[in-house]
Amino acid sequence: EIVSERTGMPMDQAQLLVETYCEENATHVPAYLRREFGLFWPKVVAFVFAIAGTSAFWYGMGLQRAKKPAWLWLAIGTILFGIGVFQWVRSLESFQKRALLKNEEKNARLRAKYAKPH
Repeated sequence: EIVSERTGMPMDQAQLLVETYCEENATHVPAYLRREFGLFWPKVVAFVFAIAGTSAFWYGMGLQRAKKPAWLWLAIGTILFGIGVFQWVRSLESFQKRALLKNEEKNARLRAKYAKPH
């Protein structure tokens, strides 16, 4: 629709042009979808691991209060909570990387738009 509006090209030709361009130059649609929509899931996984780690800590502390060996549950809680923190940091890093890529793309578009002809 944008190509048709801006160029005055008929809609069927504009769709064909866009499809051809995408097939030739933008074949990595799954990577694009992962960049756009995959940022939410690492945070969910991190939250689940953090809750599981906290639950294991809670159970281990209950065993320790009852004077039973609790080291295994405390170790499991540490590992699970650590995985959750690691996942959360990774999701923040991927969000930052995505923001930098978008900023670079925007700057490249602006440079191309306002570039002086030689």
